[in-house]
Amino acid sequence: MGDAMRLLENRANDSKQDMDVIAALEEMRSMKSRHAGVSVDQMLEILKHSAHLKASPRRCFLYVL
Repeated sequence: MGDAMRLLENRANDSKQDMDVIAALEEMRSMKSRHAGVSVDQMLEILKHSAHLKASPRRCFLYVL
């Protein structure tokens, strides 16, 4: 039972991460169309940093359980 829940939780986290990446790509396209002047590399670094900040509390919470 625990393994099934862990697998489901992992899939949910993977799906959320995929949705976050898609949202970031859509935002990059939007910014590009507005001529924001942000490079793809800069946006990817921001995305990585943001994902790290979002993931850190969840990982701590999961270890506490």
